Amino acid sequence: ILAAQYEPSNFIACNEYNPGGKTSGYWGPFVTGAIQVAHLTWKLSNYSIMVQETMMPCTDGIDGIFGIAFGQLDTAFVAADRSHIIVSDSNFTCPSNSSGSVSPPLMEHLYRGRSQKLGIFWAGKKGHVYLGEAAVNNEHYSNGHQYALTAKLGEQGYYNIELLSISVGKEIFGHTGPASPCILDTGTPTIVLPQEVYDASTQQNGTLVLRVAGFDSASND
Repeated sequence: ILAAQYEPSNFIACNEYNPGGKTSGYWGPFVTGAIQVAHLTWKLSNYSIMVQETMMPCTDGIDGIFGIAFGQLDTAFVAADRSHIIVSDSNFTCPSNSSGSVSPPLMEHLYRGRSQKLGIFWAGKKGHVYLGEAAVNNEHYSNGHQYALTAKLGEQGYYNIELLSISVGKEIFGHTGPASPCILDTGTPTIVLPQEVYDASTQQNGTLVLRVAGFDSASND
């Protein structure tokens, strides 16, 4: 954020995370200002500033979430709805009715451009984000390259791929029914596996392989 120069708005952000698990979330005002990402400066970007939180990783060296979520997670509430937010050590609840949506800076940048492609390369400790046509014109994306895999992408409020099976060595975990959705959380740099898969990976020396459905119904490992 450039010198914290921003204009306030009459809207607030309120986001709940970890559905089905221990509740976490935050709320704070939406503001408009310029932000700098690498060599790019985006003017009139909308973002929120955290005021209160529950179980967020802010004390673990993470200063913010630079999300690229779909519109379902970009809801905005009028400032008067602040009184309907519940924040405690064990509970976090947002107002029930939103007033609209606000696109995150990265998604807004893609919406304005001619190409809405987005590419992410991650090598364990360091990675790259490619915007626009650079997503398919870089050293990691080419025909036959080991990193250039395609997957069917779901758009149900989260990025998700259809997971067909997981294998550790010769042991396969999966089923014969429809593929299971695997959520890709753009703000959480961790891989969460079923308990039985984790146990097998700690007891065997085999390679961990995730088999996902391709966009053309083919599968990719």
